[in-house]
Amino acid sequence: MKKRVCICLMLFAGCTLQAALVDSPGTAGLWHMDTTTTASYEGLSRTVVADDDSYVTGRNNFLVLGNDAALGGETIAAPLTADGLGVSGQPGDKALDFTGGNYCAIAPNQWANNPKDFELEFNFKSFDVTASQTLVHVAGVFELRQEYSAASGTRIRFYVWPTGQSGKGVSSNWGVQAETWHHLKVSVENDGYLAKIYLDGALGTAYTLTAQLSDWNTNGASHMTLGATWNNGARWFDGYIDEVKLVPEPATIMLLGFGFAIVRQKKSKYAP
Repeated sequence: MKKRVCICLMLFAGCTLQAALVDSPGTAGLWHMDTTTTASYEGLSRTVVADDDSYVTGRNNFLVLGNDAALGGETIAAPLTADGLGVSGQPGDKALDFTGGNYCAIAPNQWANNPKDFELEFNFKSFDVTASQTLVHVAGVFELRQEYSAASGTRIRFYVWPTGQSGKGVSSNWGVQAETWHHLKVSVENDGYLAKIYLDGALGTAYTLTAQLSDWNTNGASHMTLGATWNNGARWFDGYIDEVKLVPEPATIMLLGFGFAIVRQKKSKYAP
């Protein structure tokens, strides 16, 4: 296991500190990765990161560190980094530390009837940009993957699976730098027909689907996996992930009675 020390403790002069994401109407899950606790999951006491449900209290969609015991695989919790190694670099800020093998985290699908439209954003730092690695995966729905090629370097690919079709890829416009924090946001809009990816605030290629994005529930996807493929068996991520936020149908939340302009008001300052 490689050592992750001095370079992670330093902030280059002129760098802008990354702000923590905040809870907002309609959020399905928000995880800061700063502390852990325990919760019962599938009949076992598991190490989890609590959901920040400060806006809509009682949501409690915790992030389980380790894989799904029901899959019969190894249940190794992705540990937190040392203090101050999170995306802000500030005291008390930590991140999930994935070491390139057998470590992952999952978000159980506790939010029933998740719509086809969603917005997912988080920060990540990769320690190996020459390998194909999975950042986030929901089986049969979407995958965020780091991919390397000699021609274009390392980019993030947002693979989506429209209903009844093979995966379609949407790419970031420029490369991922090793040992550097990047902010990533992906969205599926227009009732599941339009996929977008933003890397560090810049829009990459957008893709108009000929069929709606596959639904989490109808495809049997039980959870969202961080740091590996859905069955925790391939493309292990080697790096840090911090400040993860998932919002279903962010553009139409006010139809649910949560208010008006406030709907998007609390988004990260990195949103385009």
